[in-house]
Amino acid sequence: MKNYNLISSIVMGSVALCAAPDQIAFAQGAAANVGKPFQFYVTAGATQDDNLFRLNSSSDGEALLGTSELSDWYRFIGVGFESLIARENQRFELLGNVKRWAYEEFDELDHTSGRFRGVWHWKASSATQGNVGYRFRRELRSFTNQNVPKNDIIEENAIFAEIERQVAQRWLLRVNGESTDLNFSASPLLQKQRNTIEAELRYAASQQSSFGLLSTYTQSTFDESQSQDFSGWSVGPLFHWQPQQTLSLTANVAYTHQGLDESQPDVDDFDGLTGFAAAKWALSDSIDLKLRVFHDISDLGGEVANYTERTGTSIEATWQITPKLTSRAQLEYQTRDFIASPLIGVDREDDYVLAELWLDFSVAPRWLLSFGLGKENRDSNVDIRNFDDTLLHANIRFDF
Repeated sequence: MKNYNLISSIVMGSVALCAAPDQIAFAQGAAANVGKPFQFYVTAGATQDDNLFRLNSSSDGEALLGTSELSDWYRFIGVGFESLIARENQRFELLGNVKRWAYEEFDELDHTSGRFRGVWHWKASSATQGNVGYRFRRELRSFTNQNVPKNDIIEENAIFAEIERQVAQRWLLRVNGESTDLNFSASPLLQKQRNTIEAELRYAASQQSSFGLLSTYTQSTFDESQSQDFSGWSVGPLFHWQPQQTLSLTANVAYTHQGLDESQPDVDDFDGLTGFAAAKWALSDSIDLKLRVFHDISDLGGEVANYTERTGTSIEATWQITPKLTSRAQLEYQTRDFIASPLIGVDREDDYVLAELWLDFSVAPRWLLSFGLGKENRDSNVDIRNFDDTLLHANIRFDF
């Protein structure tokens, strides 16, 4: 938490400076609700996972866990809520859930997970708006990135804020910041504070297109070892174009630097180009596509003690087959190069593939039934990191 005060002061100071000319006040009177102001729901589900610990073979299970059994059934029950309330120019968004997970074979993994997100979307004037929020996440750490499988609970606390200011007729300035604290119950070497500050200056060339300059600074500070600390920055143009109502394109190319704060032998900093190109395309009233290609630097959600250079592509499709039946599909491919590994004496490179298919049935008013099939594969130059996994899901939700 030691970096929270620094980044919150920077972000909130920016908000105060930009919003000062326009007093922010709540409107008097009754709230003007958008949709349902509060939605409560209950949910339950079950998953069959044929390689729970993401291991290469049953012999690895014998060596690491003392068992050749790699598959398991696990299930959950949960409650949640969704709330969106508006008062004139102010909007409040609250989302949360709590789930209890139980495993059939490996019951030592039973746990309670939860998520919460609260955001105040404020608008001071027609030229100034932004948001301030808090996010919480508690869940079992994925076995995908564990060296030795164990019951490791992640707890994430994050504060974030953003402000947009119309600085001229076609010019917009946007600044945001986030400070995240990551704690792991069984992996103290991964515990860290991650701070990010981003600024964008954007020019609206027309109603259909805009371009600008985007810059980002990130810093990761580990609790246990300063030799793991790393930071980086990037700067480059950002472009958005909507050639027609059903198609939008966004792209960014940036020069990026990322490196360890304390240099390590045989560990090079990353200096090069990163970026992405994304498209959203409504093929018809019932079919939507999302396409994305990217090259970036990532710490894989904070679940690795280093950072990786990733190149990937993904496609997501949604098809509303009937008013009560919707299909969702996703296919993603990534190459990952672990370019900074002060704790690991090997240069690791992975090829990662994820495929998912879901069917959602509105079986009755307020009832949603979902079935899913997932496939995950990793091919690594470190043999023990190879795995292949298949998952079957069945979930149900009832909205009150």
